[in-house]
Amino acid sequence: MAYAHVEPFGEERADYRAALVAMTVANAFRSRPEPYKLKEFLPTFGQPAEVDPADQLEELRRRFRAAAVKEKHGRNTRHSPGRPRRRR
Repeated sequence: MAYAHVEPFGEERADYRAALVAMTVANAFRSRPEPYKLKEFLPTFGQPAEVDPADQLEELRRRFRAAAVKEKHGRNTRHSPGRPRRRR
């Protein structure tokens, strides 16, 4: 469609509108000195980044080890059966 090149419409245009609103809100409440740019809020489609399975496996192992250490030393207060829950 030649008209779509002159005056864009459809989902791509809707993505730009949504990104503009998100950028405006983020800039209104930003804590960093430089303003956000529109391209930071636009969705990107295409090939996902290559992830090395070995790195992914090592990250999972690290997280499981950290969780096990927390539970072993009683730092996991979310579901500690021996302690009564404190009411807020």
